[in-house]
Amino acid sequence: MHVLPTMVFETLHDPNLIALCQGKKDPTDADWEIYFRAVEAMSTASPLLVLVVSEGGHPSPAQRQKIFAFTRRRRPKVAIVTSATGIRFVLSIFALVNPNIRSFLPSQLASGLEYLGLTPTQVIAVSELVDRMREKLRKPSHKVA
Repeated sequence: MHVLPTMVFETLHDPNLIALCQGKKDPTDADWEIYFRAVEAMSTASPLLVLVVSEGGHPSPAQRQKIFAFTRRRRPKVAIVTSATGIRFVLSIFALVNPNIRSFLPSQLASGLEYLGLTPTQVIAVSELVDRMREKLRKPSHKVA
């Protein structure tokens, strides 16, 4: 698990999934670069699945441009879990580049994981992973000033 000041993420190989949890703060360029390098390093042998769980933090316009370019090459299947209306709006722009993106409310996490094609066992395991990642974000030692 990668614990950064503005986000926590984990890469899995079965399924080929990267899971990201963001708090309310937007990612710093340094944090985004670490995350983005991990995304680019994911296997190309099977479809890439991306899970984003956000309490409101979202990429800057420059960070989004990197994602736009990447999604033109790879077309990952993406589930974004958030109640933040701003993120849901930006998601509609991403969907123009990659129609494999869907948004889900926090109460619909399991539906988001099912959308990604996870098995029932994987849904449970990734839901537990998300809980652990959210806990890491909430720890006082993790807060950004």
